[in-house]
Amino acid sequence: FFCEFGISYVNYALPSLTMDQGKVVPSRLAFDAGGRDLVPLETSERLMQAGDVNDVIFPSGFNLGSENMLYVRSVFRFKLYCCTTFDSNAVKKKFLSETNEVVQ
Repeated sequence: FFCEFGISYVNYALPSLTMDQGKVVPSRLAFDAGGRDLVPLETSERLMQAGDVNDVIFPSGFNLGSENMLYVRSVFRFKLYCCTTFDSNAVKKKFLSETNEVVQ
């Protein structure tokens, strides 16, 4: 989940609904920003709280229900090929050093 969709406010604001055949009530929410309808702000805030991602998305000190929010964060993880077990420590350290320069 963390890699595929990331952690973002929009994922919780626009969840996809899974509907079982012949049913009208959704059986499942997928927090993937693939939904068509925006859920109420209170609902998305409570879903983020239940998912324990508030500290990731909102700035420190932010209180749920507050309207004084200037920004939110989105977090993504990427998988990069580094090396093999046969590569020397010098090759591994070089890759990590170059990657850290890009990230910072």
